[in-house]
Amino acid sequence: LLLLSAVAGQPVGFQPPPYLQRLYPDKGHIVGGTTVTIYGGGFTRGLHITVQFSHSSGEVDQVRAEYVDAGRVTCVTPERHTPHDAHVAVANNGVTFSSFPLVADDEGTYLYFAFVDERPHGRWTIDNATGPIQGGTDVTLRNSAQHTSSRFADLNFLPGIHLRCRFGNTRDVLQPLVYTIAVAPKTNQHPWFGVGHVNGYVITGERGNRGFAQGMTITLVRGRTYTFNLDASTAAYPFYFTTAEPHVWTAGAYLGEYTRVVTGSRSDAGAVTFVVDDAAPDVLYYACGVFPFVGGRVDVVDEAGSAAPTLRAATPETLQNAVPAVWLAYNQIRCVTPPWDGATDDNPLH
Repeated sequence: LLLLSAVAGQPVGFQPPPYLQRLYPDKGHIVGGTTVTIYGGGFTRGLHITVQFSHSSGEVDQVRAEYVDAGRVTCVTPERHTPHDAHVAVANNGVTFSSFPLVADDEGTYLYFAFVDERPHGRWTIDNATGPIQGGTDVTLRNSAQHTSSRFADLNFLPGIHLRCRFGNTRDVLQPLVYTIAVAPKTNQHPWFGVGHVNGYVITGERGNRGFAQGMTITLVRGRTYTFNLDASTAAYPFYFTTAEPHVWTAGAYLGEYTRVVTGSRSDAGAVTFVVDDAAPDVLYYACGVFPFVGGRVDVVDEAGSAAPTLRAATPETLQNAVPAVWLAYNQIRCVTPPWDGATDDNPLH
């Protein structure tokens, strides 16, 4: 039985797609987490506004968007596998998109977002070079040589929840062999904030981490044994490793569960032990078997490459003296200095 709208003669629930004009920012890191505003017209208030990122490689991700007004919606970019310019389309009802993937025939039906895998570089200036040892000093870094702040003209600061400033060098950047897993309400530091379950895994290492560990990407080294201690908050959040990519995560399932030399998989108390051998894939995910989008990514590297972590390798130790930064432009960011931690810094002059 097909129910028809008495006014429009269209199936109930049908919503025409919006018209797209521009998005900003239009460049971010492939780890995702960049909040993007899409401008246009015809956006309708609802729970099913969806943004689709597609590429000729076959990588297609859909994320929920938040309605601002009829001319604007916002969304958080997903994690991508490789750098590329992604084709962007929007649906008001989660079904009828403004464009099919990769179709760029009609103006106003699609946009492009650049996913890159770059380190900040350039000649920067700092507006405040001194501050108390207790921290709390507001600092702005900028590249004055790049006045336009265009994504095409420089490779400086990329917006997103992972943007941080680190003060000093960590004394020991080797990953711990013991992690503690907890569950807490997601903040915008979690890569799946606003997606799936409201709570997420929080990871801390043997020395703690100042709290910047929600859904963090961790790096494990082949040939080492890791222990993941589950604290009391993980009850009813069974922890496991999976090869399944986030876009197929499903509530109440253990899709792609990876159990090779893993002890205690699906536990929600006690500990999970992972002996990372040569057969471990380069990319895994840690996830919850009951609720979707609770965990994060695991990068697996060889021992020879562990001293030089990849761009995604973030450990509690490498974040020990790091603080979140506020993105102002592609050539300018602002942060607040942390307390100086001489116990974990390799140079007292820092």
